[in-house]
Amino acid sequence: MQAAQRIMTTPREEQLSVFVHTAQNFPMLARSLVRTKVDDKMKREILKNQNQLSAQMDVNPSDAALFINGMYFDMDFTDIYTLLDHIRTEDRVMGGLYKLGVPGESLSTLLNIDLSESKQDYGIDIRDTAIVWMNDIENDRAYSKWSSSVGELLRPTYPGMLRSIRKNFHNLVIVAEPEKATTADLIRLVEGFLTHNAPVRIGIVMSVNPDQTLRGYDDAGVAMLCAFNYVAQNLEGREDANYKALQFLVDLYSNVQGDITVDDVTSHFKSKYRSVDLEDVFGEDSDYDVGRMLAQEFVEKAGITSLPQALMNGVPLPEKHLNADEFEEVVLMDVMRTTQTLQRAVYKGQLEDKHDVVDWLMSLPNIMPRLNERILSTKNSKFIDLTGTSGETLSSVPVESFATQKAPEMTATLANSCRYITTKNDHTLRPLTVWIVGDFDTYEGRAILLEGVKYLRESNSIRICAIHNTDLSSESPKLFSRAVEVAQTTLPPAVARQFLAKVLEKDNAKKIIAGTKKWKDFEIAGLDIDAFTSRMNSFKDSVFKAHSVFCKKVLALSPGQRTVVANGRHLGTFKATEKFVMEDFGLLEKYVHSTFGEKLTEVLIGEDPPVNSDISDLTMKVAGVLQTKPQSKGRTTVNLRSDQYSVVKIPARNPNMPVFDIVAVCDPVSNAAQKIGPILMVLQEIVNAEIRVVLNAREKHSEMPLRRFYRYVLEPEPQFTEAGDMTAGPYARFTGLPESSILTLNYHAPENWLVEVVKSVYDLDNIKLDLVETGVHSEFELEHLLLEGHCFEQSSGNPPRGLQFTLGNRQQPVLVDTIVMANLGYFQLKANPGAWLLRLRQGRSADIYTIASHEGTDTPVGSEDVEIIISSFRSHVVKVRVGKQPGKQHLELLADENEESGGLWNSITREHANDSPISTVIVCPSLNSAEPPSTFLNSAGSVYFPGSGDGLYFPELY
Repeated sequence: MQAAQRIMTTPREEQLSVFVHTAQNFPMLARSLVRTKVDDKMKREILKNQNQLSAQMDVNPSDAALFINGMYFDMDFTDIYTLLDHIRTEDRVMGGLYKLGVPGESLSTLLNIDLSESKQDYGIDIRDTAIVWMNDIENDRAYSKWSSSVGELLRPTYPGMLRSIRKNFHNLVIVAEPEKATTADLIRLVEGFLTHNAPVRIGIVMSVNPDQTLRGYDDAGVAMLCAFNYVAQNLEGREDANYKALQFLVDLYSNVQGDITVDDVTSHFKSKYRSVDLEDVFGEDSDYDVGRMLAQEFVEKAGITSLPQALMNGVPLPEKHLNADEFEEVVLMDVMRTTQTLQRAVYKGQLEDKHDVVDWLMSLPNIMPRLNERILSTKNSKFIDLTGTSGETLSSVPVESFATQKAPEMTATLANSCRYITTKNDHTLRPLTVWIVGDFDTYEGRAILLEGVKYLRESNSIRICAIHNTDLSSESPKLFSRAVEVAQTTLPPAVARQFLAKVLEKDNAKKIIAGTKKWKDFEIAGLDIDAFTSRMNSFKDSVFKAHSVFCKKVLALSPGQRTVVANGRHLGTFKATEKFVMEDFGLLEKYVHSTFGEKLTEVLIGEDPPVNSDISDLTMKVAGVLQTKPQSKGRTTVNLRSDQYSVVKIPARNPNMPVFDIVAVCDPVSNAAQKIGPILMVLQEIVNAEIRVVLNAREKHSEMPLRRFYRYVLEPEPQFTEAGDMTAGPYARFTGLPESSILTLNYHAPENWLVEVVKSVYDLDNIKLDLVETGVHSEFELEHLLLEGHCFEQSSGNPPRGLQFTLGNRQQPVLVDTIVMANLGYFQLKANPGAWLLRLRQGRSADIYTIASHEGTDTPVGSEDVEIIISSFRSHVVKVRVGKQPGKQHLELLADENEESGGLWNSITREHANDSPISTVIVCPSLNSAEPPSTFLNSAGSVYFPGSGDGLYFPELY
């Protein structure tokens, strides 16, 4: 507390500097600090604040914490690059909100709204007739001896044990093309679940060619569907009828390698049912060719784009785990997670015996009427910059000038020109603004706009604007593009909706194009059709040209391509045959409402004084800005009992601009203070921040709290010489150190940095300054950045001991190599900034194994090489899964090829067995498993760190 007292008695503008000086040079100042008298008011305030911090935030005396706009950072594990990335993101978001006119208090409130993507997994309702269920745990006799009470979920069991309860708690649906070889493994595995009476309800959806002109003799998938239906219907009335049909498929897969053909199906069917006429089953008049369209509709509704797919209680399982090696494990893990959810529901009385379990599961908030990955995942989305300002509209600026504008200004000009289609003619707040982009003279463009317009009848919380991505090279009269633009810009919103819902309908559009119907045939109340037709005839195409420029420059679309932009979020370019229907617009609205719509509108509507802007426009723009803000954890408001006597306060340089709120809680004589202090000094210079340092000092110390001198090397900006050249680099200087003590010069670098001493005259482990004439000068250099990773076998999940990787480029494939350690499959390779190729080393590693999958890499889609780009000084960690080559499953990397010879050590023994009795000694280095391999990469340059004692520690080199 004496250190805190000295800091607080210093003039306010010098308090932070004194804080840094005290922390970094404490051993020198300790004797003078002991004589400092502590003010009772400061002491009481520190104790009160410590009680408050401990109760609310679990920050105890002498603990350290750093909060930037409420985001917590643990400085023991956070590097400066993470901090700077966060500050850049926050500055961009705060600057964008400031440009939109959001006042200071609301700005802070908006930053605290959690707009991050929901961590829950969305699912589809599985109460669908397209699913053929193989079993029913609640009704089948095979499970009759199981308890039917949901209370059994609360009974203690051994960890990992599946609970045998006669309820359909776990419903697994396989959606697959039955004729594909990739389906066979999954079908065999789920058949195993049924054979062993696992408490999992199994369902199958056979996705086959929906073309009704194809029959069983024409398509293998259709043939398998017909055969399956025949077996099931032939045993109708038996509860295992569908299970027997599934066994037919399993037997068929056992007889065929690869994809199944029509001949494979018919021959296997004939061997099982010799007396059945194949024409009755697979022919044109087959009664068993049913369910194709139902399956197709389910696949579209579930948003499934690649097969096979598995749904657990309606939630899709990760595609990367849908293989023979990992499928069972991922299913069982999901069963365990679902069991915990069910247990909580039973304990709280939300799930009881009287409830239908499947109905209860399908009523959960994560179950959607339709799934669409474009909406539910932002992984492939892009965000438009809506913070631009422009006082112009498309009608007031020439197309040539519009094309020269920057993207934010171009977007602002377009937004000023937008007229929206809504359900009612009012200015009610609508939190969802949708721009539908397409060529509306094509059927695909009209279809997506029609679905959006039709959805407006279902909701008054959405507004729609059509953006024309017309093919200007076409000589077409652009009949519908003109009609859409005139309707949305000149008609009342509700009238425009009704009119477009009629004329965009498929049959009506065909008749208008053919000339069999005129625009006046679709006249409605509130529409002067003559005036509308006149405006269409006098309409100028300059709007289409401007819209096309926007689509090309901002949305990166080619002419005619379609997309949807929701509150500035670009959902991606739609495929030519991709549908976006009413249910998708409903899903989009539900997603927006659940993630941020409700929270955002509460803040903007409750603004006092009210915002001076169109509230729907402001909501769209604010949502567009906030959606770009990555957020993985909540924000915290640091509340103190008092901040008068023990808090260092540094006001913002410009309080009229967006202000960062930075709060540091730490003991002024702690290791954390030595690091946080210099960071705060730099942040004070580079950002407009209001900084508070809460002195979390201990009342008494039983021993010396700090025994090291410390410098944190961090510059607010690059340094140059008078000649304009960049200086040699940042440095740390230590002065006034004790001369009689033996000191050690050490450095703290990030774990992925390989730093070595390149210039030093003296032994840095044993420095005695009274023996040095002119001081100690040392230079350190960052030699390499370490590429770190973990490797596991795909089948067993164990590290492949002895597996070797190489790192290089296309010109030199092998520049460095490494071996996978048995401890967590860890490996590391020396790299530098640039593009690299990670490969298995040629020899036994590449002969036995192949890379099955990888994460954290920069490999382009379709590339067979594992490409990694080192583009920053931050740690880069990859995860690799390897599988054994076909026919090599029995081989081991570290085993001798000749097993009978007794292995490597016996071969050494035999080599010397006939020689004279000379002792052969093999010296192996003993590697401590707790040390990272980088310690042994260059033994000549190794630096050993003393654990404690009086020493001189070099700064972290950032």
